[in-house]
Amino acid sequence: MFGRIDNRGFIGQFFILLLILIIAGLGIWLWSEVKNPIPQIKEKS
Repeated sequence: MFGRIDNRGFIGQFFILLLILIIAGLGIWLWSEVKNPIPQIKEKS
């Protein structure tokens, strides 16, 4: 597809993908935390 590898574009796509994974992970963690709170985590923090 591309004549040359755009390094900046690749890093940008990887960063966006990583950001989406982090947001999804936080969302799932928060949802499970709200669904059934774990007392052990609250004691540590």
